[in-house]
Amino acid sequence: MDLQSNVPQPDDALSAGTSASTQARMGNAGASPLAHGFAYMWVLFYPSNRAESTFRYLGQQKIDRHKTLVLAFSQKPGFVRTPGEVRFEGRSVPIFHQGVAWVDASDFRIVRLRTDLLSPLPDVQLRSLTAEVHFGETQVAGVTSPLWLPREVVVTSDVNGLTSRDRHAYSNYRAYGVQTKVLLAP
Repeated sequence: MDLQSNVPQPDDALSAGTSASTQARMGNAGASPLAHGFAYMWVLFYPSNRAESTFRYLGQQKIDRHKTLVLAFSQKPGFVRTPGEVRFEGRSVPIFHQGVAWVDASDFRIVRLRTDLLSPLPDVQLRSLTAEVHFGETQVAGVTSPLWLPREVVVTSDVNGLTSRDRHAYSNYRAYGVQTKVLLAP
């Protein structure tokens, strides 16, 4: 089973560093991680994506030395343009998320994000899928200001009573640039 979150990924100028999970699996015949894309879950909070979810303010909490605003969210399946998906036995099944975000009260950066399945998927025997994303300030070579990026993602799933955990630790972020030129046919 391949679990992925297909949230729209931003056209940013950063390449995520090497994941510890990917490095560990690369030693195993180059296998890729079972879960991927969860580091981009924060894109659910982009202004253009907010209408796809309902939000509720839960209060304040101090977490990771940050005074945070705690927000619950739940995707509205009929409004989600690009849902996550589970690939199982040659087919893709859409998944929808609910969760909690801890947002720094002083600058509104997401400090921590936890997502869970909106509901189990009995067709593919997926009982639960939880992603916990921890963010931190990161200095990227060639970029003057520090950036707020994922440091660790832990994905835990229960498929037919079997629990698995996939940990991704991000480091060595690098900046890159792209130039494009549109050529018109003569």
